[in-house]
Amino acid sequence: MDGLLLDTERMGLEALLHVGGLHGLVDIEAAFLKCVGHRQPDSDAIFHREFGAFTDVEKLLADWSTHLAPMYEQAIPIKEGVFEMLSKLKA
Repeated sequence: MDGLLLDTERMGLEALLHVGGLHGLVDIEAAFLKCVGHRQPDSDAIFHREFGAFTDVEKLLADWSTHLAPMYEQAIPIKEGVFEMLSKLKA
């Protein structure tokens, strides 16, 4: 339940901002926010629509994944309030 319980969006955005800069893209955060809550194929389509005229989107996505993988190997932050919510559900 990444994004709901785990704060993966923040890590994803950080990685994308880095990689987007390497690809010379601006306003990449706006495209990222359009993807939140969507499945991978829909998100990929958003990136193709937003940046296909400016960069090799498949390379951008591959670079993003490569940059993000080691970040995910570290501790992924749990969203605030998750433990409290789960303890109430358990009760």
